[in-house]
Amino acid sequence: REAMEKSLDFGDWIIFGRREGKTALVSMRDIGADVILNDLGFMRGYAAFDVASAREEVVFHLHDHLKRLRSSVQALGLSQPEAIQFSNAAAFEQQLKRLLARNSFKSSLAWFYVLAGPSSNGFTPLGEARLLVRVSEFDESSLCRPEGIAVKVVNAKRQMPDIKCVADYAFAEKELAYCRYCRSEYDEILYTEDSEVLELSRRNIFMVKDGTIVTPKDNVLAGVTRGIVINIARELDLPLEERKINIWKPERAEELFATSTASGVTYIRKLDGVREMDDDGQCFEFGPVTQKIQQQFLKYRNEFFQGIQQKQLPILFPP
Repeated sequence: REAMEKSLDFGDWIIFGRREGKTALVSMRDIGADVILNDLGFMRGYAAFDVASAREEVVFHLHDHLKRLRSSVQALGLSQPEAIQFSNAAAFEQQLKRLLARNSFKSSLAWFYVLAGPSSNGFTPLGEARLLVRVSEFDESSLCRPEGIAVKVVNAKRQMPDIKCVADYAFAEKELAYCRYCRSEYDEILYTEDSEVLELSRRNIFMVKDGTIVTPKDNVLAGVTRGIVINIARELDLPLEERKINIWKPERAEELFATSTASGVTYIRKLDGVREMDDDGQCFEFGPVTQKIQQQFLKYRNEFFQGIQQKQLPILFPP
C-alpha cells in the first residue's frame, strides 16, 4: 500500500468501473491492489493498451487513440468496456478531463489499459474486461529531439503488429536489455522479416530516397503520429509511398526517421545489424526532409491545442 500511494505522486491510477450500476471513476486507493494482481492483464499480459499525449485537459487526437484501442480490444477477443464504447465517447472525454485536472500537469501522457479481468485458474477470464487509465507527467522537450536515435536491426516481428497488446512488447524489452548489458547504446530495435522492413519496437519508420518518403504499409501498427505525418507530407506536396521496403535499401537512403506519440518525429542517426553495412553500422544525416516534417508536425500539434481552446480546428484535424 505504501508503494502504491507513493506511485500516485507521479500520476493517479483510475479504474473506470461500475458503481451502483453506473460507470464511475474509482481511485486505486479505493479498490486495493488485489483487484489488479488477480487480473489476467497483470498475470499474463492479456490486455490491450494505448497512450495519448495531452496538454492540460486537452488530449491530442483522443478519438483516434480510442478507435485504435477498441480495435485492439476486439482483436484480442476481450469485451468492450462500457466507458470506451463509441456511444459513450463524450462522457468518457469528460471523465478523462477530470482525471487530467486532478493531476494538474502542464503536459502529460494518458495511458489506457483494457485488462482481461479476474481469473480463478490464472488462465480463463471470469467476467468483463476492465478499463484502467493512468496519467503521467510528460516533458514536451522530448518531442522531435535533434540528436536522433540509434537502431539495431533484428529478424523478428510483433505477433499482432496491427494492434497494441501488452504482452507483445516483451521481446523488444529483452533485446534492449541485452544491448544495455553489452554496453551497446541502442535506443530502439527495427523489426524485419524475410528481408522486409516492418517497424521499430515503439515507432513507425520512414525512409527518404531521392526526395521521396517511403514507409511500410503492411504488418505494422497504424500509428496515430504516422497518419498525421502522412497527411503533412501530402499537404506539403512531398512525394510519399506506402509500400514494402527491403532491408538492403536503407543504407542507400538519404534520411531515416521514426514517429510515435511520445517522441513525435525523430531522425534515425544510426542503423546497425544489416550485413552489407560497415561493422560500425550506417550513419544518417538529420536531412532537410526530416527537418521539414518535424517542424510542420510541431506546428500542427501546437495549432491543434490552440484550435481546441479557441473552438477552431487546425487544417489536418479529422472530421
